[in-house]
Amino acid sequence: MRILIKFFLLILIFLSTKVSYGQRVDFDKEKENFSFEDDFTYYKGSPFSGTIVEHYENRQVKVKKSYSEGKLDGDWVEYLENGQVQKIGFFKEGKEDGVWEMYFENGQLESKGSYKEGKEDGVWELYFENGQLKYKGSFKEGKNDGVWERYSDKGQLHEKSSFKEGKNDGVWEWYYKNGQLELKGSYKEGKKDGVFELYHENGQLKYKGSYKEGKEDGVWEWYFENGKIINTITYRNGVEIN
Repeated sequence: MRILIKFFLLILIFLSTKVSYGQRVDFDKEKENFSFEDDFTYYKGSPFSGTIVEHYENRQVKVKKSYSEGKLDGDWVEYLENGQVQKIGFFKEGKEDGVWEMYFENGQLESKGSYKEGKEDGVWELYFENGQLKYKGSFKEGKNDGVWERYSDKGQLHEKSSFKEGKNDGVWEWYYKNGQLELKGSYKEGKKDGVFELYHENGQLKYKGSYKEGKEDGVWEWYFENGKIINTITYRNGVEIN
């Protein structure tokens, strides 16, 4: 008999825990029962577990956010006043984690990317409202890392750049609206390093020269649109020497 009583008590404890964790609270009606300290949320004096729901004045849901033991943990969904989803993502132990998506009012995807322990990590994509890709690139531990591309709202590539640990590193390319290359150069640890070339819109070279650790170094040449040379200057460590 005692074993049976203990069994039922364990079931009651388990069910009460599940109900507490799964509670859904209307924040607008119970603001006075909530308190906040650092990154923790308390409900009636205890760390909150469950879902908080906030509303617009018309009672349309504004945001749903999940908690566990006082910390954001689980789904996060934001809505526009018309009921359209605006942002959706996930928290783990108080930090953004996994895929997050944002949407325009017309329902078109605005951005998509991943977090790891609260920092951007992996491929991110941003879009124009017409659905065309605007930016695409990668993060590593919250910093730009790898190749990034920027496009026009018509799908034309405007810029291609490289990063390493948040700094410019590698080849950069800029393009005119007609698709013609405008500028090409390279960076190393955030500084211009190597050959840079700028072009006229007709494709003819406009100038060409080299950098070393962010300073002009070596022979620089300027050209007219017809390809004829205008001027030549030699630099050493950023200083003109002729």
